[in-house]
Amino acid sequence: MRYPVGYTVRLGIITNVGPNYVDVDFFDRVGEKTVRAPLPMPYAGKGGGVLVGPEKDTVVIMGYGPQEKWYVVGFIPDLNYYFDQSGANSGTKYYETPYPTLKEGEVCIKANSGARIDLLQDGNIALDASTGSGQADIELSNFSDALFVRSNNVYRFSEAGRSIEGIIKRDLTENENTEETSVLNLLDGEVYDRYLTPIGRSPEDEVHNRTTTVTKKTVRNPAFVEKRNIVYEYANSYNYQGFEAEVAALLATNPNNIGEPISRLLKNPLARSDRRTDVLNINLLNYNNLIESVQGTLVDIYGNVLDINRNIIPVPSVEDLETNGNDTKGIRLLYDYLRRSVKHHFEINARKPINSTEPNQDDFSDGNYVKNHSKFSLDIDGEGLTKINIPASSETGNIPVLGRYVNSRNADDPENGAFRDEDRRDIRMEPIGIQSGPDISNSDYAPKDSVDSSITTVSTAYHNILEVASSIMQNGRLRDPVAGLGGPTVAPVSDSVTNKIGESPNAGGRSLHANLDGSAEISIGADTVDRKSLVLDLAGGMISQIGRDKNGRSLIQQFDGDVIIQVGSDNSVKDKRFGDTGNTGRPGRVEIHLKGAGDEPQKIIIDEKGMTLKIQGNSVISSTGDTTISAGGRLLLHGELIFLHGSHDEDDVSGTRAVAGSERLVLRNGNVVI
Repeated sequence: MRYPVGYTVRLGIITNVGPNYVDVDFFDRVGEKTVRAPLPMPYAGKGGGVLVGPEKDTVVIMGYGPQEKWYVVGFIPDLNYYFDQSGANSGTKYYETPYPTLKEGEVCIKANSGARIDLLQDGNIALDASTGSGQADIELSNFSDALFVRSNNVYRFSEAGRSIEGIIKRDLTENENTEETSVLNLLDGEVYDRYLTPIGRSPEDEVHNRTTTVTKKTVRNPAFVEKRNIVYEYANSYNYQGFEAEVAALLATNPNNIGEPISRLLKNPLARSDRRTDVLNINLLNYNNLIESVQGTLVDIYGNVLDINRNIIPVPSVEDLETNGNDTKGIRLLYDYLRRSVKHHFEINARKPINSTEPNQDDFSDGNYVKNHSKFSLDIDGEGLTKINIPASSETGNIPVLGRYVNSRNADDPENGAFRDEDRRDIRMEPIGIQSGPDISNSDYAPKDSVDSSITTVSTAYHNILEVASSIMQNGRLRDPVAGLGGPTVAPVSDSVTNKIGESPNAGGRSLHANLDGSAEISIGADTVDRKSLVLDLAGGMISQIGRDKNGRSLIQQFDGDVIIQVGSDNSVKDKRFGDTGNTGRPGRVEIHLKGAGDEPQKIIIDEKGMTLKIQGNSVISSTGDTTISAGGRLLLHGELIFLHGSHDEDDVSGTRAVAGSERLVLRNGNVVI
């Protein structure tokens, strides 16, 4: 039966697959001319649809359409699909297996490589490329209301940063072929994985799952894993390249591509910061990497396992290890080394004042005393030992004040999402503490409280810091920092602070502002080498005021050993902020003031000139044995009348300390009157 033109249907076989066409030979006539048809699609819209890549030797149904054109209108499955291949040998190819088992209404998109996407009857959506466990690599579960990811390694790249999760892989190539790598995508390209080597328990040895001598000697060397994240400061697509490049981008564009920022032209395709293996590269020249965190074992770009000081750990080779656990080659020795490795790392690329090149370690040229290589970092090793570094703020940095945060809201309708604060200020502060301290003279900076006024003081929670030990400052002899020059007494702290940009700020050198609403119970152990419990090194002075408990006690302290205190030293801490070279010595001075019932406190003053005990009321020096008062010069007793008594109030603690017993008067000429 002959069909009209446009209705002819014939069997053919694809002999060639082109970029947008297929060549087909017909079965029913020998020697007939090969026809060319558009790429067959179950559905093709204008640029979209369910798109399938046809294969050579596939049997197809050809339809003769309008304008005498041939089209592929259907596919005939290979005969192998009709048979059960469950018992076939290992050489059976994937596309020689039967159709996937599909339940009613299920849809499967499967390539001959084995990759597939399933829309399942239970409502799940599954994607499987055999990169993880036996189940689907990615599954959106309708039953669990959850997304399951079962891939062995997960790489995520977005405008906000990158995340690498899985086996640690590093580029161990000694000499990189830059011509070859310059055409690769070294950040998120899959091909780059071919250049990387997994890092195992023994970094110098090849990773292996088991020990065997079947083909060559291999020793079990499990791979380390990491969950490494880098957060950017600016969106990645904007290619932020630092201060100088940003200035150039603001002033010029690429003449060959109008509107293309010049910063894109400065982007280096081989830049370390744009490589997937980049780790521990937070610095002032790595412009856009803001935060880095690593959970797992910390391994540098060369594949070295690092300790808490970021020093290379000389992990023994597995080739030399024995399993008997002896002291020199046992597996225990390997773990002794690996316990030193960092297991948690966190670092913030602390921003410093702008310089055209990476600045010196301690640069004070612009008035900011900042450690330019100092970043906020936290490292915890395999034993739990923690190392933290907190950099200092610049003179124009933040001035932390005490307060708790509240959102602005409509008092009559606190949950009203349409509410708009008249100042468009969402976060306000509830001041805590006594709110008395140094003023913040920068009016543009002072934080606003939840009412109308400003928090303008750098206060402490429980005492007025400006009046700490005020009696000592007012009644003592604390002078200017250089001893012996005299001058007026100085206040314990400055009464004003400012971080105003462009003027003369003095707000720098701050590393931590902490407020504990309750008590802190702290137990500190001792090290092994010296049995030290605390080493405290303060570059500057310390001002403190300690409150009292309900029994009136401010400090109860017991020392199990000696107490050795030296006040004053032969040198000082070098500090460019104050013109201090660190070579200036200063005699020590000790003043102890005891506040009593009267206006004048009891005083003990010791300095380079001598010692003074200024006592209000009675004084007793009591000894159960002999008491000797020795003087290299004259021994002077000063008083209008000097009496010698036989006894005194024996209650040395709560008594009056008054004299008792008979007395003898010593006259000015030294004679004793009985």
